[in-house]
Amino acid sequence: MSRTFWDRWAWFYDLAELTNRGAYAAAARRVGELVPVGAKGLDCAAGTGKFSLAAAERAAFVLCTDLSRPMLDRAGKKAAKQGRSNIRFAVRDITALPDPDGAFDVAIAANVLHLLPEPEKAVRELWR
Repeated sequence: MSRTFWDRWAWFYDLAELTNRGAYAAAARRVGELVPVGAKGLDCAAGTGKFSLAAAERAAFVLCTDLSRPMLDRAGKKAAKQGRSNIRFAVRDITALPDPDGAFDVAIAANVLHLLPEPEKAVRELWR
């Protein structure tokens, strides 16, 4: 799906998550538990930041990324509301990450691979 699709639907994204609230909450909790204390985290295609915020509870730093600026703007509002100062936001393409190897201890790619025309590109980026 294109960036413009997600830009147009950013306002609706959190409402759509409510349709399966229990599953999203459990998944976010599990992400939070798996992030090592003090880790540097990267969340790719983060949408409005549910998993980034969960990771930020234990991580030293989380970079929340998405192709859609409106999605990241919503994530930023959530982070501010929670008083999170260890999370930053950047427009990034999961299939072409600019960060050097070893820049992050943890990478999150929740709810995205099934949406990509070539998911193997994203997997290679995350495992390099």
